[in-house]
Amino acid sequence: RFNQIKIFFFRSAAANLKNVVTSLASFRTDAGTSMVYVDFRDGTAGSIIFSVPIPAGGGVVMSGPMPLFKQPTANTALAFDVSAATTTVYISVSGYQTKV
Repeated sequence: RFNQIKIFFFRSAAANLKNVVTSLASFRTDAGTSMVYVDFRDGTAGSIIFSVPIPAGGGVVMSGPMPLFKQPTANTALAFDVSAATTTVYISVSGYQTKV
C-alpha cells in the first residue's frame, strides 16, 4: 500500500494556514478486483493523515456537517497517492484554509 504510483496536490496553504477537507469523492474505472486505497499525506513525504478504501468497480463519497480532516502542518501542500494495485482512480477534494 505504500508503493506510490502518483502524487497529486491540494493547493499549498499560505503562511500560517492549514488545509481542511470537508468532502471528497473518489472512484475507479480499472479492471482490478482488489481494494485500493487513497492515502492523504501531510506534504509529499509526510505522514498519512487520512486513508480512504476504494472497492473494485466502485467508489466513495464522503461529506458531512463537520470537516473530514485537517492537515496538521501549516504552509504545506496536501498530497494524496493511490496504492500500486490500480491504474485509474479519480479524486475530487473540496475544503477551505484556516489559521485555527
